Amino acid sequence: MYYLLSVLSGMVIAIMIAINGELAGSKGLFLSTVLIHVVGLVCVLAFMTVRKIQPLPDRGVPARFYLGGVIGVATVVCNSIGFGGISVSALTALGLLGQSLTSLSIDQFGWLGMPKRALDRRKWIGIAIAAIGILCMLSTYSPDAALPVAVSLLAGVTIVTSRTVNAGLAERSGVVKSTLYNYVTGLSVSLLVLLLAGGGELASAVSPRPWMYLGGVLGVVTVLLSNIIVARISSFYMTLLLFVGQVFAGVCIDVLLTGSFAPENLGGGLFVAAGLIFNLWVDRHASAGTGGERSTSVGQSVPILRQKRDPMPDVAFPARPVVSVVCPHCWTAQRSERDFCYHCGARFVYGK
Repeated sequence: MYYLLSVLSGMVIAIMIAINGELAGSKGLFLSTVLIHVVGLVCVLAFMTVRKIQPLPDRGVPARFYLGGVIGVATVVCNSIGFGGISVSALTALGLLGQSLTSLSIDQFGWLGMPKRALDRRKWIGIAIAAIGILCMLSTYSPDAALPVAVSLLAGVTIVTSRTVNAGLAERSGVVKSTLYNYVTGLSVSLLVLLLAGGGELASAVSPRPWMYLGGVLGVVTVLLSNIIVARISSFYMTLLLFVGQVFAGVCIDVLLTGSFAPENLGGGLFVAAGLIFNLWVDRHASAGTGGERSTSVGQSVPILRQKRDPMPDVAFPARPVVSVVCPHCWTAQRSERDFCYHCGARFVYGK
């Protein structure tokens, strides 16, 4: 289920980027960023009011976990600058490069409090296939678009960083409250930037096209989905699945905006999907000797013949999560009060 949610989230992101880009072109970069956060914050507060969720911050949560919204402002700004300079599909492909590099680093070194996940060398084959797809999508790149290319790449870095920080807050305060403070901090920073650098844009806050404000609503959806997904599957796989959703939605959006179909975008997307499928096969093949049952991408349990094996090494976490923990050896999600993985038997060691 989480794989499908990742693809759906990617499609929503592509639509959101296009809408936010149109708003930035109409209202200005700084004002549009504020409006996006205002709409998103109103949606979250309305949801919390209906569900009767108290909005006050929880005690004992480190301040760094409230920085996801601040980083998210950089994402909105980068995507708004990139939109129009290059196609939505190319923007998505460059974002994947930044996301992939950041995700691999997080998985490999356990940065930002995430569990370490060793990279199987065979996965470089899948990564190479995906890279071919990205090159196909960028085959029409012009040197004149250097700025949109650079900021699109940076957007990928900020996306992974922001969603990882938001997920850390969600583990401690819940998904909805994490989304709320993502927009509170993001709105605070974007308002400050608007007052300092974009005061001249304030006269055009009202738009005759209400659909241009839907980017904030879709942003709430993507943050909620990301907070749910990020602790359940590998950061790298989440990035690739998001890309699959983004690229195919981006191809459709490019057709609607330009009136023409670019086969290199679709072909590149198919290569990326092929690389993802290969890496998923590597994971399933590697799990054949671990024993017990392993969950497939559609949530079904597959019985696996038990074989004698060496004990799994201990897994160190900087702190015990509030809700769930994911074993980096077998990728099994389970409740965080466990000190051992019920699937592969690895021991969990939590910091103070």
